[in-house]
Amino acid sequence: LFAKIISIKDEISNLNFIDGIIEAINRQNTMDERQLKSNHPLQRRLQLKVESLGYYYERKEKQYKEESKISRKIAELIRIDNRDLVRANLATDKESYLPIKDTENILFSLRFDDVFKEEKHPLEYIIPYLIWKKIVKIGNNYQFKNRHIFHKNCSYHIIKLFYTYSPELKNKLNLRKIFDKLEDSNFELDDRLLKDIFNLAYKKFEKSKWYGQEYGQRDFLSNTKTFELINNSINHTLRNQIAKIFD
Repeated sequence: LFAKIISIKDEISNLNFIDGIIEAINRQNTMDERQLKSNHPLQRRLQLKVESLGYYYERKEKQYKEESKISRKIAELIRIDNRDLVRANLATDKESYLPIKDTENILFSLRFDDVFKEEKHPLEYIIPYLIWKKIVKIGNNYQFKNRHIFHKNCSYHIIKLFYTYSPELKNKLNLRKIFDKLEDSNFELDDRLLKDIFNLAYKKFEKSKWYGQEYGQRDFLSNTKTFELINNSINHTLRNQIAKIFD
């Protein structure tokens, strides 16, 4: 049996070729889309880049758990679940679409190319995720009966509002400044602002056809017209407060 060994340079085009071969082989077996895309060169490159920022980008299930056992360096990094990062990044898009009802397979198949791009800076991936984490934290602490899931799903609408009204988030030259601010232990998002938005969104939900239904909160917040509905409820004062968050 003869085999020909070819050395391939570590360039993104070559890595895409290799990833295509691996993915084609893996598709012959039962494997979910997240696992199939776990070795994609853009994901591997993102993992390497964010390590220097103090984060571990987990490309596949239990990867951080397994590697942190054998590496103290990795154990000291903060884990990022790539599913959460993908959803947070999708929420920054100008389109009305939000990833609330997307399954894991949809996120890493149909939505994958909407998030992972050759020209995208590592901080463009991580900043939406860090903002999302802070929004969810405030939503979790804002205690209302039966609104925990509502606040979590509404967090994607709030990210979109931030990227709509904050000029700082639209300027790539500000990426490092925004990241440093998010990393500052003294910096927190304005919880009063976020609670106002949560309440406005919930009032719209109460008046919708989905109110009272079993999956009504999820269906309301995943509807393509809901962001516009919430956005139109944001008055001038709230918009100005959003615009100044990262000044």
